[in-house]
Amino acid sequence: MSKRMARGEATVPPGTRVEIRKQFRYQYAEPVREVVTRLRVLPTRRFGTQRVIRQALTVSPAPLRTRSFRDQFGNQVHEFHHDVVAECLEFDLQFSTRHQPMKPSALRGLQRLPAVPPLGARLELFRSATELVDCSPEMARVAAALAQVDASTGQSLARIGDWVYRTMRYRPGSTGVETRASVALAGGEGVCQDYTHIMLALLRAGGIPARYVSGFIPGEGYMHAWVEALLPVRAGSLPQWLGFDPTHNRPTDASYVAVAVGRDYADISPITGSFYGSAPGQLTSWAHARLHTPAPKRITTPRRAVRTFGQRGANDRFSDA
Repeated sequence: MSKRMARGEATVPPGTRVEIRKQFRYQYAEPVREVVTRLRVLPTRRFGTQRVIRQALTVSPAPLRTRSFRDQFGNQVHEFHHDVVAECLEFDLQFSTRHQPMKPSALRGLQRLPAVPPLGARLELFRSATELVDCSPEMARVAAALAQVDASTGQSLARIGDWVYRTMRYRPGSTGVETRASVALAGGEGVCQDYTHIMLALLRAGGIPARYVSGFIPGEGYMHAWVEALLPVRAGSLPQWLGFDPTHNRPTDASYVAVAVGRDYADISPITGSFYGSAPGQLTSWAHARLHTPAPKRITTPRRAVRTFGQRGANDRFSDA
């Protein structure tokens, strides 16, 4: 869940590094057994222009067994098995990413994010409605109206995102992870996952393939969600995955760190699992994302060296600076 911010461009300098740290903690009132936990919180090594520089994940207590695999959308899944957890289960993850420089596009700020290969027939999954990304008659009407101009170009992505931003009111606690897009739109309020579900529904109603993206952005203590749609940047160009954040009403850029993609939130839930016990665990979490921008190159003017002779004083200092 992410807080809504004022509209604005989210551009960052090329070569910017993003460092992420996130912690999950499950607290149990009494010991539980046969605990299985699955995490979708670490990005793949390569995702479009995004590259993972380093990553680490610590689990306490240490699991009995672990395994890692890719799901049907190419997301990295880490699974942990514990026979018994006496009181609490903690996950501490840290990683950093950097985006490779990309060629300027005709639509400023929109980022090219190629599909997770191989996409193939799965593209149809991103055109279809789901339980969370449904389409009411009102949403179909809005989608038709928004698609009347430049429907085939990336310009339509910003127009649909702007409509969602101006129609909805950001209000934490007004919806849940099982709230359908049509219900959130009818209520006129929600959080980032609702904004994303509504935008996905409008895009898919217009026949545009679109997917849910979860990840991180700097300055927020929770995971975030945004949209990617397969559209040409301009008329006549090849389709690309273009990212847009309807919660903040702006295109995505290199400060956005993608972790997982899917049809809706249900496909990319950050933490899932099961256990045997008499009472549910209480989950708490926090996240921190920080930008490291590259230092500007220093331009020095050559000058003639002057050599002096004499006794070196006690306050003289020599360095390579």
